[in-house]
Amino acid sequence: MQDFLWPPLALLLLWLIWALRQRPWQDWQDNTLQHLVLGGCVLSGSLWMLQAHANGPQPLHLIGAALLVQMVGPALASLMLLLVLLATSSLHGVPPIQWPWLALSLVLLPVLLSWGWHRLLQKVAPPNLFVYLLGSGFAGGALSHAAAGLALHAGLVEWPAQGLPPSLPFWWLLSWGEAFETGFLLTLMVVYRPRWVRLFDDRRYLHPST
Repeated sequence: MQDFLWPPLALLLLWLIWALRQRPWQDWQDNTLQHLVLGGCVLSGSLWMLQAHANGPQPLHLIGAALLVQMVGPALASLMLLLVLLATSSLHGVPPIQWPWLALSLVLLPVLLSWGWHRLLQKVAPPNLFVYLLGSGFAGGALSHAAAGLALHAGLVEWPAQGLPPSLPFWWLLSWGEAFETGFLLTLMVVYRPRWVRLFDDRRYLHPST
């Protein structure tokens, strides 16, 4: 595990510098943003605390990265998930030496993947509301969770020397739960509280130019 310590720390440091330079707190006086941050941390923390064990190096749980990215953007979402990671890891007694790889796998990778997937869909997919909900919501949640599980297991075991751990297929099955959770909550917020979804552009998806 020590071989994986410095590269994750370097990547995380670069990402934190970028995230802080975005100054995601500049709209903190907005009550809506305060509620999104506090509510998102509580929601994600609850998902991380609901863990199951399947004979692997890491418990199975949902992440919520794709949903937070749509709600507050990648910079603030990554900072929120880092707080959740530190809190849950401390409560569960995870060794601090594993924290950098956990942050890289469960925070940075799913945030970047869901954000990049959303940007790709904006370029190649038609400006349709259902494309947004199914693509950025359901598919984005599934892809980010599955990739996070693969990176997590690859870093916490001697892989591929020891082969794939038996818990990895269960993590991928749980990606369907991540997809449903992300798509369902994103749909509710877009319909009833579109201001809670900062990456949702109603001019693009509801009033596309003809």
